[in-house]
Amino acid sequence: MRRRPLAVDRSRDSSTDQLVSRLRRHAARKASAAARLGATVDVGGVTFPLAHPRSATAVAPDAARRERVEMGFHHLAFATRDLPATHLFYTDAMGFRLVKLVAAPTPEGGWAKHVFYDTGDGTMIAFWELHVEAIGDAFPTDLNRSLGLPGWVNHVAFASPSVEDLTARRTRWQEHGLTVVEVDHEWCRSIYASDPNGITVEFCCTTRAFRDDEPTWAAAHVLSPSVELDSTAPEMTIHKPLTVSQS
Repeated sequence: MRRRPLAVDRSRDSSTDQLVSRLRRHAARKASAAARLGATVDVGGVTFPLAHPRSATAVAPDAARRERVEMGFHHLAFATRDLPATHLFYTDAMGFRLVKLVAAPTPEGGWAKHVFYDTGDGTMIAFWELHVEAIGDAFPTDLNRSLGLPGWVNHVAFASPSVEDLTARRTRWQEHGLTVVEVDHEWCRSIYASDPNGITVEFCCTTRAFRDDEPTWAAAHVLSPSVELDSTAPEMTIHKPLTVSQS
């Protein structure tokens, strides 16, 4: 007797169910590839094919360039243990706008808030407030210290359209009690601070176009075991917090 496929319950309107549904549709579209390649990986009960190096079809560099699709980030998402402080930082100090909150059950039990902030051009940064007993509340939220790295390594950089805008953002940070590191990288200028989660955030303004030789030099040396170091150190300035007038 031929079994009928199970009906999908569409009454459960949660982000978890929607995600699983999308993953299953993606897995179904890749089923033929899975059979051909014979290698798979399981993600949350959904099986995805993996292209084995010996069986994958090589793509010519010219074809790869023609098929490249340029895109930006939709959003970046991080965990927070202090949503009130995070919300205050990203709305007041950063100047971003809260645009969406999703509350839903999680696969581990419990539930979570997913909060989205528009950074100004439609790109978003998001934070998870987790209420999951299996995860607890002692997890690290920084991107460096908990990994044994200095704070300048992993960071999130937002675009600033001009040096004047960058200066205004630096002053805004100082007025919110932040110590700001400003660095002139020669081809761009950046300001850095730390958010309540220990994440290094940056505003960066590109100050000149790349020279024709720079992409070529980068391509020639990107995989080199050693490379010539820049002879000029970037100019760095430490800006202390400013006292906000109460008048």
